[in-house]
Amino acid sequence: MRAQARQPARNCSAASALVLKRVPGIKPDRALIRVPNPILAPVSVLDLRTLFVAAVSLAALAAGAFWLTHKRYPGTPGPGAWAGAHLLFAIASLLAALRGHIWDGISIVLANSCWVFAYGLLAYGLRRFRGLRANATLQMTLPTVVTAVALLLLWLPQDLLNLRTVLMSLVLGGQQALILHDLRRSRPAVRTTTETVLTAVLLCSVISHLGRIVATPWDAAAPPFFGQGELTSALMLWSMLLNCGLILCLLTLVTDRLQADLSRLAARDPLTHLLNRRAFRAEAEREISDAVRNKLPVTLMMLDLDHFKALNDRHGHQGGDEALLRLARILKSELRQHDLAARYGGEEFCVMLPGTGLAPARDVAERLRRACEEESRHTRGTTVSIGLTLLPPGPESLNRALKAADHALYEAKRNGRNRVEVHSEPIAEKPASHV
Repeated sequence: MRAQARQPARNCSAASALVLKRVPGIKPDRALIRVPNPILAPVSVLDLRTLFVAAVSLAALAAGAFWLTHKRYPGTPGPGAWAGAHLLFAIASLLAALRGHIWDGISIVLANSCWVFAYGLLAYGLRRFRGLRANATLQMTLPTVVTAVALLLLWLPQDLLNLRTVLMSLVLGGQQALILHDLRRSRPAVRTTTETVLTAVLLCSVISHLGRIVATPWDAAAPPFFGQGELTSALMLWSMLLNCGLILCLLTLVTDRLQADLSRLAARDPLTHLLNRRAFRAEAEREISDAVRNKLPVTLMMLDLDHFKALNDRHGHQGGDEALLRLARILKSELRQHDLAARYGGEEFCVMLPGTGLAPARDVAERLRRACEEESRHTRGTTVSIGLTLLPPGPESLNRALKAADHALYEAKRNGRNRVEVHSEPIAEKPASHV
């Protein structure tokens, strides 16, 4: 059995010897001792230079995706800066991959400085995206200059690779920790899955940099950059995976923002920016459910601008739009934050006052009427008539209250306009017919 097991090795050695016998001037026996068998030589699966080339491709694709997003939605801050950051990531990875083929000052100092500037630009874009105060000097310029000077000091007298590794891990890990801090400061009231994943990705990246600092020997001579073994290649692969997660999270943040903007636009009247009819009914049903559960009163009022058609005929549609905008501004300034106000159709507006009884709701309606009357004396405005009712109990309470408020509004118009009428007994629903 042992002879059979050693037979393949002897066959391989013989094959190498036969190859070397064809080369004149080389003794096969002596050469076989010194030259490793090419068939049995170990092959590194995680080649570091190949991983850097893959990182260049990934960063370049991400830069293109963010740039297209920026061009498609120029009003959204952030994607433009993220495109520039990933372009710098691609340049830095390319320069690092060319180590040994270009001057080391470029592949060491310039490449690492590009990484630092890119992370600063990434943080700058995220701050602008979240509405935080962004400072390009503190976030990009200053860290890059300090890092470049430190890298020169660690490279020019003698290339101290270990210390450079610790320095870059400290700088990049610190930048990512600051991004985490910004995310925490500006997190939304409702935490989304994207926020959680982005936080996890950045936290893993910070921990990886800390682990790299701990694993780097301080007193041992460092091997060449592309000869540091499988650990460095594995860390590079892990960084690429985290960068994939970062790219996906940032693109999803933009998508979520755009979706929220579209939903908000779909729920608002384009002129007054109040709720439209559909959004008002949806919000009102939720408020009614809360009020029923907590046993609180809810009042509803319908408002209609007086002589609106005559105002349009006299001053044109622009004059009518100005009157609608003035009433919308009065509603926004006089109502509470949790009250609902909507442009219900044409010159008709609807207001819901959750947790408010009929008497205090009448005071609110009178205040709105007086504000409109005062406004009409100084501008091309008009007065307003208001119908008020208390939300009735039972099913279809919203529809019944709307009919009651509309009936009270009709009474206010019939009794001379510029007044508030209360309908204390909501109109009952017609009984359903039985077949």
